[in-house]
Amino acid sequence: MSLPTTSNAETAEPAEHDFALGFGGALFAAELGEARYLGADEKQLAPLAPFAANGVPAAATLAQELRALIPALVKASGAQAPSGGFLDRLQANASKLVRIRPVDAPVGDDTSAVLARIEVETAHVDIDGALADLGKLDATTRALARDWIAKAQSRQTAIAAARQFSADAMRALGKR
Repeated sequence: MSLPTTSNAETAEPAEHDFALGFGGALFAAELGEARYLGADEKQLAPLAPFAANGVPAAATLAQELRALIPALVKASGAQAPSGGFLDRLQANASKLVRIRPVDAPVGDDTSAVLARIEVETAHVDIDGALADLGKLDATTRALARDWIAKAQSRQTAIAAARQFSADAMRALGKR
């Protein structure tokens, strides 16, 4: 890695721009190294380190991964055997064959409404909304998405760290 010969303030903006490129999966290990060389706070850069080699996962990629988990979440949440008479069981089995969902995200915190909202959120690549709604599911159902939740939360933390680094770099440039 070539070391910069310019002042910290002169190189802060390009480094921030390069971090931003990492949000779509681009690599930014060299830029992270430059930021460290320039004296950036290690605590501030720590959330970025795990993503330096492979880039921060794109929101669309995370949405696609969660969309693939939805059938398992639905199955886990509705694993109870229907009770009641013949007509109740017939209705319960028919509802497994055909699901009609409103175009807009349904309101309410019952499991079916939460899962329907998660499905809408994945279609709209709303990672923050999906994380919030996953938190409303029971622990057993949510456990199926544990790895996805950890990945999405790590992404949020890395983006927040990059934004803070950017803001600090811009403040440093403004003082010059």
